[in-house]
Amino acid sequence: MEDAIQKVSQAKHIYIFARGLSKLIGEDILLKFELLGKDAQLHDDPNIIKTLSKQITGIDTVAIFLTLNGNTPELVSAAHSLAENDVTTITFTCNNDGNIIQYSDLIFLGVKSAESYFPKYEVRSRLPLQILTRIFLDAYAIRIQSHHTKKAENHNHSI
Repeated sequence: MEDAIQKVSQAKHIYIFARGLSKLIGEDILLKFELLGKDAQLHDDPNIIKTLSKQITGIDTVAIFLTLNGNTPELVSAAHSLAENDVTTITFTCNNDGNIIQYSDLIFLGVKSAESYFPKYEVRSRLPLQILTRIFLDAYAIRIQSHHTKKAENHNHSI
């Protein structure tokens, strides 16, 4: 958790990649980063994800992946490209055997429900991903606000 908070704090650019129903979680993350003054983008189109991930570089950049099963082909491909470009990747998933894991620097692992009410589709509950991202974002927001408060206190004492 601490490593992820530090990486996001230091990042100038944040890219969020999600497909399907995980995009809704990505929209929540994007909004919260924007409210906290971070430069963030969300992408869910497979062609854009694959193309853009090959162009992203920089140690001041973080990519966040939201993938329930960890095997979504375009997300795995993007994570691989970003790993080759030395971009820090943070993955929120519910599959510790997912193909994306090998290309992820930091991993938040939830538990996927065994029950699926739509067996023909990957339509399982995203609640584990929502909980993980909420904990991460709350911890990040608290850290940022705490940092700004200390900075203001130090500035007031030096006046």
